[in-house]
Amino acid sequence: MPNGALILDQLGIFEAIEKEIEPLELARIRFPDGFFFQSHYPSIIRSNFGYPMSFLERQKLLSILYNKLRHKDRVHAGHKVLSFKYRGHLAVARTASGKAYSGHLVVGADGVHSLVRSEIWRHIGENAPGAVADIEKSSLTIDYACIYGISSGVPGAEDGVQMSLLDYDLTIHVFNGKHKKVFWFVILKTEKRYQYRDKPHFDTRDARRICESLTLKKINETVTFGNMWEKCDIFTMTPLEEGYFKTWQYGRLVCIGDAVRKLTPNIGQGANLAIEDAAALANTLWTGDLPKAMADTAAMEDMMRRFNRNQLARTRSVCQQSEFLTRLQSNDDVMKRFLARYVLPALHDIPAGSSAVVLRGTPRLEFVDIPWRSRRQHSGWTLLRTEFLFKWTLPGQQHNVHRIPNSVIAKALSWQRTRASNPEDPFFQEFSAELLHGFQEEIQAVGGRQRSPCLPFFGHAADDTHGSSSWIAVSCFQLALRVVARVTTKSLFGEPLCRDPKFLDMCCRFGDMVPRDALILRGFPAFTRPFLAKFLAAPRLVKELQTILGDEIRSRRDSRVENPMKDLLDFSMNWLDEQRTGGFDDWHITDMMTNTIFAALHTSIVHVIFELATRPEYVAPLRDEIRQCFSTHGKGTKQAIDAMHKMDSFIKETQRCNPLDASALARLVLKPYTFSNGLHVPKGSFIFTPNSPLFEDERFYSDPKRFDGLRFARMRDDPELKSSAPFTAASETSMHFGMGRHACPGRYMVSDEVKLVLVHLLSNFDLAIQNFGPRPRNVAFGKFMLPDMQAKVWLRRTKQPVTADATS
Repeated sequence: MPNGALILDQLGIFEAIEKEIEPLELARIRFPDGFFFQSHYPSIIRSNFGYPMSFLERQKLLSILYNKLRHKDRVHAGHKVLSFKYRGHLAVARTASGKAYSGHLVVGADGVHSLVRSEIWRHIGENAPGAVADIEKSSLTIDYACIYGISSGVPGAEDGVQMSLLDYDLTIHVFNGKHKKVFWFVILKTEKRYQYRDKPHFDTRDARRICESLTLKKINETVTFGNMWEKCDIFTMTPLEEGYFKTWQYGRLVCIGDAVRKLTPNIGQGANLAIEDAAALANTLWTGDLPKAMADTAAMEDMMRRFNRNQLARTRSVCQQSEFLTRLQSNDDVMKRFLARYVLPALHDIPAGSSAVVLRGTPRLEFVDIPWRSRRQHSGWTLLRTEFLFKWTLPGQQHNVHRIPNSVIAKALSWQRTRASNPEDPFFQEFSAELLHGFQEEIQAVGGRQRSPCLPFFGHAADDTHGSSSWIAVSCFQLALRVVARVTTKSLFGEPLCRDPKFLDMCCRFGDMVPRDALILRGFPAFTRPFLAKFLAAPRLVKELQTILGDEIRSRRDSRVENPMKDLLDFSMNWLDEQRTGGFDDWHITDMMTNTIFAALHTSIVHVIFELATRPEYVAPLRDEIRQCFSTHGKGTKQAIDAMHKMDSFIKETQRCNPLDASALARLVLKPYTFSNGLHVPKGSFIFTPNSPLFEDERFYSDPKRFDGLRFARMRDDPELKSSAPFTAASETSMHFGMGRHACPGRYMVSDEVKLVLVHLLSNFDLAIQNFGPRPRNVAFGKFMLPDMQAKVWLRRTKQPVTADATS
């Protein structure tokens, strides 16, 4: 699964594994009455997370892991451990062969019959009787048994296709592997519930008898379980324990994996959670005071207790989902039979959404770089409007013909850009002042909420007379979103709306609600979406925004003579008044402006802050450039901001390494067309140009996988490349903003916003990722890449502020 694959990829192991697997792309799910449906949830998961769902023999996986092991001499096979004792600050393992091995920490990844867990219980019983209750020791129960098997060359088994039969008290899952291998699971409900200590035992005869009784069961129209059984190479039967233990550690002993939890194979997370445990444990050791823990058992126990607490919450959640899924797939009761037979097929690809609940937010190795594929997903090539289902989540999208042309907002932005470049026009000064005002309010709000003694609030963000050496933790996404919303609404609507807390909050929530509601709608058939959309948050919020904007338009029309044109709303109203034909009215303006709010709330600033916080070597040269440009062009001027070529380069390199969209220049084919090479494109198809692949192409960018913040600043010295160096440039090798006459008209405003935020941060603050950690990983949404919305950055007053501030 992707959560385990990511960690293995961080360790440089997954590439070898990928050569031995057959990725799943499609699931065909059948019911006992012959009904079946298809779901693309495996390919959706791969698109969203960058890694496939797949199966691999245990022996082959162990072989790959062993071959990648650097210190093979540290593996001691064939030594049965009997007990553990403490000797000073060491734990000593004694084996049946009489040998002893010592270390500062014993990690028990020794399965459901864990000796380490037994030793933990023994030590707790000797030192704190009753601390581990008998009820916890009986946490595991058994309601199901499973026959695992591997077959070869099964006729009708297709590569990349999962086949499942959801029968009564019986589930059969079939997955294809590499080299015509077929992995199958027969999951049966036991005659009664067993406790772990009284679990049933099965042998080969039991498994054979059951499998032979199932040979006529149809997995799909052409394949029966008998086809699997006839080609079977190996099989075994085992009871399926379910549940988890709450106590994972004592002293220098800790357990992970199957030693602390057991899941059925239905959810496919047993081994993946064990990998997560190992990563989370490594993170705990890395972030804690390891030298102290090595010398002091109490300190080690505190560290392991923290690991236990953090992983227990995730374990509890996944175990609950696993138990429900297992019983849903076996039609356990009347309600689950109804859900499985009638609701699940109607949801189509909703398993991808439920799997995302398990997969998102999983641990990774915090001290190892994020793999390239985790930052980029090139699949899911659909239009933005299709991905986010704009037809139901944004206004005016249901009637695709009669809308105010996009050229109107483009002309409005061009008019505003001209104003910003005019030193006599107060617009740019007002624009930058609004950014500072919003930044101050957000930082003060955060400081007022924090009461941590280790991160005291450093005072008013704009007060240069009171420095502080302490850090304050800030949600980077929320801070950036609120500040961008502030200056965006200043540009669109001016005051008082840009300073109305309720309106700003609605704008910020709108940007979050659209993709969230789209994820919900994508799990339902198209014919249900018009009805369901009425009950979702985004469409309801659209009506509220349109009401507010409609009131603002009416208010302005009542006072148009006294007030000059000051923002994009005024420009749009003037355009409407000049139209003789077209049938447009104020309602169409509210449609256009509401759509513009969603499009304008970009995430560029978040990525730039993440990169700057983890690349301190760029801070000094960028601060020097700010001083130089203010000295030459005047502080706070548009000319000074435009002259900051190093900062512009850093922003563009951040965009190159963290592109929002894997594709560019989306176009709808209006009539069939055949290219000279024979490629035929049918009517109704969407075609794209690549975006992310260009940024990774060595023909266009030297050493493309390396972040080089001054890459584009150096390009300005080359006459042939100079025109494509600016952040706002749109060229054949940089189509993030589109290209030609359809290039994004708001890119100049985005550039100004990001630069102003950076100037203010660099002029006043030092910054770092929370706990001085690595850059937070990006999050995939289909072919779109978003920053981690939960990550926090630390800010503190810098001891060497830039004397001239663009936003002062």
